[in-house]
Order: sequence, then C-alpha cells, then structure tokens
Amino acid sequence: MEFRLNYHLGTGGGGRETRYSVCQVLIDNCVPHAIWFEDALVHYNIPTAVFDLYILVDDIDMAAKILAKVGWHFDMQIPHLIGNVEVDLLDFPQQRLISPDDETRTVLLPAADWKFPLTPNTQLELVPLQVMPSLKVPFPPLAGFLDALIDSWLDCPSNDAMLLLVLACQMSYLYTHARALKQKSFAEEMKYEHRQFHFDVLAGMETGTLQFRKHQREIRDALLRGQYELRDCSASRDNKDLFDPFGGISFEPLREEQHDEGSHESYILGAMMRPASPALIGRPSSVMVSPSPSGCRIQGSRTVVSEAIMGIYDILRTYDAFGDMSSQMTFFLGTQGRDIASLHGGVTN
Repeated sequence: MEFRLNYHLGTGGGGRETRYSVCQVLIDNCVPHAIWFEDALVHYNIPTAVFDLYILVDDIDMAAKILAKVGWHFDMQIPHLIGNVEVDLLDFPQQRLISPDDETRTVLLPAADWKFPLTPNTQLELVPLQVMPSLKVPFPPLAGFLDALIDSWLDCPSNDAMLLLVLACQMSYLYTHARALKQKSFAEEMKYEHRQFHFDVLAGMETGTLQFRKHQREIRDALLRGQYELRDCSASRDNKDLFDPFGGISFEPLREEQHDEGSHESYILGAMMRPASPALIGRPSSVMVSPSPSGCRIQGSRTVVSEAIMGIYDILRTYDAFGDMSSQMTFFLGTQGRDIASLHGGVTN
C-alpha cells in the first residue's frame, strides 16, 4: 500500500480559518453537516494529525454542487480513499473537492452510511473559531462520535481488514486519550446497545480483534432484541480469545518467531500500542493481527505478513502526528531490525 500524504498538514495557526471555511458555505445554504474522523479526534484533544477534511452530510451530491458553485473543484483522482485505505464507491459513496486555495481536500460522506444521521434532533457541538468567532463549526458530541464509530466498525459492509483497522484505531485513540471514556459512568451517555462494549473495554478485553468484533456484534444485537442484561464484563477472564492469556505481562518486548521454515511467521511490533487498546483487526484465513502489551503480533504466510505490516504502518503513520510513533517502531525481520520510519522515508524525531 502506497502512503499518500494529503493536502493539509495541520490545524495550527491561521490554517483553521481556511480549512473550515467550507462550513460557512454549507451553513449559508442550510446544509446540515458534521465534521468527522481526524478533525473530530483533534477536537477532543486526541494527539493526531489531520489530512483530508471529512464532513458528513445528508446528500453528498447536492452539497458538492453547492461547493462547486463557489470555487471548490472536484477531485477526480483515483483511487477513492477513507484515510489511507482504498474503498469501493458502491460500498462507501463519497464526493471529493479541493478548496479554492488548494490547501484542503474535502471529502463529503453520507451521514446515514456512517451511522450518524443528521436529523432535526441530532445534537452537535457548535464550536466558534478564535480567528472567526462568527463561524461555529459543527462537531459530533463525544458519545455520538463513539457510538457511530462502534456501529461503523461492527457493521462495516466490506469487511476490509485495513478499513476496520482505521476505524479501530480511532476508537483506540478515544479510549486512550479521552478522559471521559475512562469512567464507567460514561456508558450512560452512549446508546444502550453499546454500553456492554464500553464495560468490556474498561474490563481489559483484548479489543480490536476478530473475536472481539464478533462477540460485541452478537451482544449488541441481543441488547437490541431485549435478550441480554448488562454486566460488568460479558466474558470470563479465562476466555483466551477475548483476554490476553498473560494478563497484560510482556515477557519479551521484541522478538521474531518462525514456523515451518518460511510458511508462517510471527512478528512483534514494539512500542506501538498500549494495553487494552482496540487497535488492530485480523484478516481471516490469511493473516491474524492481535494486540499485545508490547505491540502487536502478525501471523500468516510470508507474503501476506509483509503486505500486512506495510499496510498497518501506513495507517498508523496517518494517526501518528507526523512520526512521533513511527520513529519508535521497529520491525525485526530476520536477524536485523530496521527503523520503520526509514522504510518509506518517514519523519523521525
């Protein structure tokens, strides 16, 4: 997977005024909308960078025409992306436009498809910009944002491992950095059907895996049917599919294991994830990616593992605020370690 650095490199300084000027156009034309993905993370003080500006609207074609009339121009470049993941427009419709100053690529997404329908009753946080107080930028409330990410992750139509990884990374960042999410009582602000998900994350389940996704989808659906009662944790800690069998203890921070002389390999990616972060997802029958306290383990054929770690690196680098994490990551391939940032000419500290 080739890493594609998008137009805008941050929200600091005077960049916020021009970056969010699209909101003024949509407001003037009575188009309900909400800022999404990385910009929403930054709004909640998550230490990540922003790239494309994702905005949820009811009708992406109508909103695109409105922007085109006032100077935005359509971006026809392929492939179509969510983050750094190629997506099929049949599964994930979008309209992409470049701002008049060529600084920001705006990606319009259907709000209903991303589990955050914009109705007259939808709650939004209207945040005035310091440089332009009259412009109030609409962000999703924290609980609504998390609810939508959970449903998007559980119901992802393509089951694409890399897209699931992007969504899981965003949930991981929220649980790692948003203080409110560390409280059990935050569940009261969430949808009822997602409250067990919240309890299980706080209970220390090995989140982000295929097993966790299947487990949580079944619980959510049972809650919606009224056939499940909430509890502090939905599974026994003896369940090795859902809990780290070593109880969060890392015996070796970095190592390489080989099985069957090249047919299968297992790599540990160090200094990448924190314990109990819902960050990674596996690819069934070909590669399995599972988090551990020291990093994550990737298992599968040599070719598939190689492709997986490159794709994972690209996605994690997107959420790395330009190298803070990638400068620490090392893949131990064979007997020699290489600075992961050097693999793609990444920025190091």
